[in-house]
Amino acid sequence: MCGLWVSACGGDEEPSTGSDAGLDGSGGGADPACEGSENPTNNASCGCEGTTRSYVDGLCEYDCVCETGFWGCTEVCTEPVEVTLEWGTTPTATEVDGNGNGVPNPGETWEVTGSVRYANATEGQAVTVQLRSDSTKLGLEAPSTALTDVGDTAVAFTLPFTVQDAATDGLAPLTVEAFGANGLEVIDETIELTVATIPTAILDFTGDALEEVTGDGNRFIDAGESWKLTITLRNTGDAAAEELVVEASSSSSSLTGVEVGDVVNTLNAAGQVEVEVTFVVAAEPTEVAAALQLSATSSTAATASENVDVTVRPPDTLRLAGTRVEQVPEFGNGDAVADDGELWQVVVSIENTGGFAVEDLSWNLLNYTPTSAGEGSGSEEPPYSDLQFGLAEQPTRIAAGATVELLAQNEVSAGMGAIGRLIISANSSLRRHGPFAFDVNWTRP
Repeated sequence: MCGLWVSACGGDEEPSTGSDAGLDGSGGGADPACEGSENPTNNASCGCEGTTRSYVDGLCEYDCVCETGFWGCTEVCTEPVEVTLEWGTTPTATEVDGNGNGVPNPGETWEVTGSVRYANATEGQAVTVQLRSDSTKLGLEAPSTALTDVGDTAVAFTLPFTVQDAATDGLAPLTVEAFGANGLEVIDETIELTVATIPTAILDFTGDALEEVTGDGNRFIDAGESWKLTITLRNTGDAAAEELVVEASSSSSSLTGVEVGDVVNTLNAAGQVEVEVTFVVAAEPTEVAAALQLSATSSTAATASENVDVTVRPPDTLRLAGTRVEQVPEFGNGDAVADDGELWQVVVSIENTGGFAVEDLSWNLLNYTPTSAGEGSGSEEPPYSDLQFGLAEQPTRIAAGATVELLAQNEVSAGMGAIGRLIISANSSLRRHGPFAFDVNWTRP
């Protein structure tokens, strides 16, 4: 055996190449395991007696020694550690904004809270947590959240959801899912929610009517008159509205003295009551388009509001500002005599003295027809003659404080006298204006 390795015999001779080579079973030549280029295996032949080697392969540690020409190795292996995605805290649903009864009621806001972890993980990983529900009773506005560094220590999450306003009684299962970045590791938890509606009162106003209390009876809401609004307040809910309070007011200075009549204290479910509101129109209204604001409140949180339009009729502010008679240019000879066949006109000036524009005007012109009694019979009326004036130009709107001109034209014909009378009136969106009567004096041949 000393001929195999020089170092083993203590000399410096070359290894023998005779018939004694390989007698220890090594087959001669260098052993890679002895040199350290390979890991030894148990019972494999070796040529480095007394040499020890240790190494790690996977989850096992090996300690080897070369004895009597063979490797003897002991093996120590550890069990693999499994990294798993799991709930740190099981997800639960809690009420955030509601009536505090702990039951999902329509219109409330709830949230799911919990935590998730990667058990046995040595480094953080990304995890997505999301809510899922096939129930139309729930609203999932922000259904997922991304957690970026989830390891062995649990990371908390919060996901909000709402109970729909129109939700009805019944089960509304809500599933919470968590999955890793690779999408292969998925855990879920289903929360069985039971939605319950709460009997509530629902108030609204309907069916308003205005009635004149004191005034001229012309059905228009005029200055200084007293009026009454009758409107129905109903409860369309399934619970009574208790400690009912109805109030009314107006932001318009055209309506004053707004008062509400007596109202019941409790309005039962599916019940209704008539509410009376009285008001007085200001002596000098400043607004045509006024309104009453109504509100109803109760101790059961039921409320209602309504705006009722009130159109105030302003006083007649149109005045006859003046008239003048003239020949229409290019339809006469230009002198001051109204000859037969010429076209003459009366320019009528109408002024709006009020603070409101008068809209949607339509004009009427009446040619006064004299009676036989008024022609030289001692009557105070002058001997008017038949005229045939017609309106050629008529404005449809007069702004507050403005003056407009109407043109009434007449083709002079034989038999017409020197004096005539015209009567003009108008209708607007709110009232009748006039009449405005005036004489037409011109010179006839």
